[in-house]
Amino acid sequence: MAAGLIECFAEAEKSTKQPASARPDSFWRMAMAESVREINEGEGFEALFEKWLSEDPTWADGWVFYADSFDETPEKREAILKKALENEDLDDKGTVYMNLGSHYRMQGNDSLAEEYDLRGKEAFSSGGFARRLGLNEENSPEDLKNSFDNILGKLLKMGPALLQEESRPKAEMNTSTVQARPMAALDSEVGRKQPCPCGSGKKYKRCCGS
Repeated sequence: MAAGLIECFAEAEKSTKQPASARPDSFWRMAMAESVREINEGEGFEALFEKWLSEDPTWADGWVFYADSFDETPEKREAILKKALENEDLDDKGTVYMNLGSHYRMQGNDSLAEEYDLRGKEAFSSGGFARRLGLNEENSPEDLKNSFDNILGKLLKMGPALLQEESRPKAEMNTSTVQARPMAALDSEVGRKQPCPCGSGKKYKRCCGS
């Protein structure tokens, strides 16, 4: 099923000129990768991002989300973010700089934190965030709409198969325990390591859940 989703996103990417982090598939790819990670397929999670980032190293949100998955190994998180900055065409350097600043602040290195915070602010002020959203003469709202419609249509076609696959582990669960939980809790809880619902591209714990 994951292979089908990857193919769906790849086809949609060919039909849009939007920067990687601005395309509708950006959030979907991160959500899918997080799902793979949550079912204890760490190798599968890393393989997805290694593939996506090698094919499109300009995807800043992808680099940030990938790096945030290694909170327990700060050296690897730092290495991923620095590798992202090696790409001159990165679609949103400001976000990567700010995340590096946050990383160094958590490590107690205030001087480096301030340095990267400043770099991030300079990148944002120079129009980096506008480019991230595809706000230039080559793009139009129609580009974004067409890409989203393409992805949505394919996902709807895959719906029955996704539901069938999703139902397998649920059949093995203790349904009485699940029903005993308040529905409000089921609907409102967002995992702190999941993509933030606001669409920022950051994890919930580093965005609205902070």
